[in-house]
Amino acid sequence: MRQCSLMLVLGFITTLAGAPFAPAKPAQNADPKPAKDWKEDRVCRMVFFAVLEGLYEDGVSSEAADNVVGKTKDAPTEIKQTFVFQCPVCHPVYEAFRLYQQRPRFRDKGNTFGKGLDPKLERDLRSERLRTRQTALQAVVHRWVERRLTGMGLSAKEKNHWARRLEERSQQGNALLAKLKGTDPWYGGWGYGFCAACKGCTGVCQALKTAEKK
Repeated sequence: MRQCSLMLVLGFITTLAGAPFAPAKPAQNADPKPAKDWKEDRVCRMVFFAVLEGLYEDGVSSEAADNVVGKTKDAPTEIKQTFVFQCPVCHPVYEAFRLYQQRPRFRDKGNTFGKGLDPKLERDLRSERLRTRQTALQAVVHRWVERRLTGMGLSAKEKNHWARRLEERSQQGNALLAKLKGTDPWYGGWGYGFCAACKGCTGVCQALKTAEKK
């Protein structure tokens, strides 16, 4: 079982190394309805690979990843540690962190590339205070998604298209959070009420639209 898990991790890493900025563009008539399966949604997959790549490129610490994802594998309460359950943007971000959390060591030495996040972001991702952790997660998601989209060499029209699709997914995530706040006591305690992954992507949308206007 452990060997299969490692092979899965290596498979994802190989995908990233072989085509780091593959222009997986959504069809022009992509369905804006909620994604039933994030793995079948190109926008969600782009977010997943952007975050996984960012984790490796920046060399996020295992301690920060553990604090964001939670240490108990697949436990619903641990998923809620930082993420909105079943949010179409949170889910790929969570899965990327979870995969990175279980990463194997390289054959020579080490298990990541970068030297680590700047001290404040690192400290905030490790924080036990939800709002502090959420704000830091928003910042890194924004950075990593923007980095990947910038590297795809998109035209102005394509940037606008990606912005619309990201906004749709982010709006769906925030709508889900609003609903959960009325049905789930855990989310009812999120007094400031924002989804960090969605807010990070929304920031990228604004950057993409600005770039198109220029």
